[in-house]
Amino acid sequence: MKAFIPHTKSIVLKAGASRLSSLYAGVTLVEFLIVIGIISILVATAVISAFTFRANTELTTSTNNFMEDVRSVQSQTLASENDSSYGVHLEESRYTLFRGSDFASRNTAFDEVRVLPPRVEFASWSLGGGDDLVFDRVTGSTQNSGTVTLSLISAPSQTKTVNLSPSGKIFLSGIQPALSDTRITDTRHVHYTLGWSMESSTTMRLFFDSSPDVTEDIPIQSYISGSKFDWSGTVDVNGSNQVLHIHTHVLDSFDTILSVHRELDENDRPLDISVDSTLITSYDVLGNATPATGVTMEIQ
Repeated sequence: MKAFIPHTKSIVLKAGASRLSSLYAGVTLVEFLIVIGIISILVATAVISAFTFRANTELTTSTNNFMEDVRSVQSQTLASENDSSYGVHLEESRYTLFRGSDFASRNTAFDEVRVLPPRVEFASWSLGGGDDLVFDRVTGSTQNSGTVTLSLISAPSQTKTVNLSPSGKIFLSGIQPALSDTRITDTRHVHYTLGWSMESSTTMRLFFDSSPDVTEDIPIQSYISGSKFDWSGTVDVNGSNQVLHIHTHVLDSFDTILSVHRELDENDRPLDISVDSTLITSYDVLGNATPATGVTMEIQ
């Protein structure tokens, strides 16, 4: 009986196939791990980006909400709602809208507390050394001018800073208050048609409503030359310089067209302009102009 001898060629082929199969399996596993690694990186990047976007959105939204609340408090004060002043009190993670001239003596029954999102905080504020922001009932100005900075707790370098000017303007750092803002009329250059002549008038009075009030009397005849009145100057109103240029476009025996240049960033006090005790126009602290009865106003 013959002994069984395996076919050598068959054994070699099977061994080769086995090694080739193992090689293919190894390459597939490496590729699989690489793909998993890439996907993990992409997912992690997407999660971080989504977290950052959401956090930045919360910071922006919180800042905008704070500014709107401050403006609302200012409007309530100017309107003398309930014959009272209104203010804002700051704490690290929240702020309170209150009724009263200060937080300590307020009526707590009217408090409205606004809590910041968990990822946002008030990083710092500078309001004349205190934690309160209160507006003047007559002018809307404030003695608590300064800045309030909000930031992300997880990324303190991500900030938004709100500016509060003495005149009551509220705006973000790097963004000047828009002249088209609903509360601010662009009255930097206004023409007033009086309907009468100031050719022989004596005194133009600038009355600044402040504490104390400041009056500047301008001798009209000293500034009339060649049928034109032209005066410009700076008036110190309790430490705040008010810069104006007032001249005529028309000055004859029948009529006067008076031109007033009053830049918003150089004037932050309420002002009445009159000629020989006859009121011409009034400016409030925000720059809004109201002509006297019978005077026509045209914004240039």
